[in-house]
Amino acid sequence: MKKIYLLVTFLFISYSVSSQNNITYGVKAGVNLTGFHTDGGTNSDLVGFNLGGVAKMDLNKTFGIQGELNLNSKGGIYRLPLTSNNPEIRLTYINVPVLLKTHITQKFNFEIGPEFGFLISKKAKLNGETFDIDDVSSFDMNLNAGLSYEFEKGIFIQGRYGYGFTKLFENRDYKNSCISISLGYFFN
Repeated sequence: MKKIYLLVTFLFISYSVSSQNNITYGVKAGVNLTGFHTDGGTNSDLVGFNLGGVAKMDLNKTFGIQGELNLNSKGGIYRLPLTSNNPEIRLTYINVPVLLKTHITQKFNFEIGPEFGFLISKKAKLNGETFDIDDVSSFDMNLNAGLSYEFEKGIFIQGRYGYGFTKLFENRDYKNSCISISLGYFFN
């Protein structure tokens, strides 16, 4: 119920803001290099995908706001002590990043802001067998930072790193770590 309430609130705010200001809409898709970060370090173990919609609004010549609604695959290798037989964890999220954009030049931007993730699928793969898993946090909070470049005719490219703050598993301190590279198109 909280997920639906948050999504409806986000859409209502987006609609309210769009009626008052010039908002540009678009779509994007790309690849994720994803893993877990722990006290022992950060790994990028898996390749995933990202796909979604984008809405941006310039506040002035220096700053803008960008909101997204994305489908993201994340995860990594769950390293078990004293064994080399470690499961591959695949987590799929609906992510809602809200980013402050700083226009370095007219087309080149720095982006930073929170990302709220809602888990929709959780699978593990071990010895060629795939199965559902339990005890994974259904909510994920990240801080995203990255760069984007807007080409002519609405095409854009963005690179971003997402640092997870949410402990994903009850018994281990694993958090998401994700490098995303996306290509997109703004319609307006």
